Amino acid sequence: MAQSFPREPLSGPGIVITIEGIDGAGTTTQADLLIERLKQLGKETARTQEPTDGLIGRIVRSSLQQREEAQFIDPAALALLFAADRLEHLERIVKPALDKGAVVVTDRSVFSSLAYQGMELEESWVASINAQAPMPHVLIWINVPAEISMARIIQRDGVRERYEKRELLETLAERYRTIAQSQLEGVEILEIDGTQTVSDVSESIWTGLQELGCFVD
Repeated sequence: MAQSFPREPLSGPGIVITIEGIDGAGTTTQADLLIERLKQLGKETARTQEPTDGLIGRIVRSSLQQREEAQFIDPAALALLFAADRLEHLERIVKPALDKGAVVVTDRSVFSSLAYQGMELEESWVASINAQAPMPHVLIWINVPAEISMARIIQRDGVRERYEKRELLETLAERYRTIAQSQLEGVEILEIDGTQTVSDVSESIWTGLQELGCFVD
């Protein structure tokens, strides 16, 4: 994977934590649990996700849930929609929360585009259209093998999404591994074993954040 990444994390009194992983890794569940724990400590928080619930984000989500490949949006067009949604996310949610000193926990971020859209398109181009998207202060990568992820996807209800195929998940898992092993200036990276129970994954995330010096006051 090309080592091209967006700019350094935003400055300010707040902090941005992104939780990443392949489909079925449990990013949404763990983002919810982390927010709950932070609220119990009385922290100012903002729980968000990409794609967002905004106008552009809803278009992206709809495109990801198309059942037939013939209906899929062109990969480059989809990458541009992700990038546009990310900029709106930054201005509408992230910056205002950081200005308040909040802990922003986002379920996915720019790294998802680098992993997913970078799998289908020229990586340098995907990085370039996300050049204005800042990196988080902390990247939590929930590492789950593709076979376990696929088993979880099969068990849950709902429409199967665009990338929820075993061979694609295997490729994505390797792409995330490359990202997590990169030297990202200003970004702390936590790799978490996602094969554990939900509660154990949550505890591993919390322990890792404390070891980084987060939320120990």
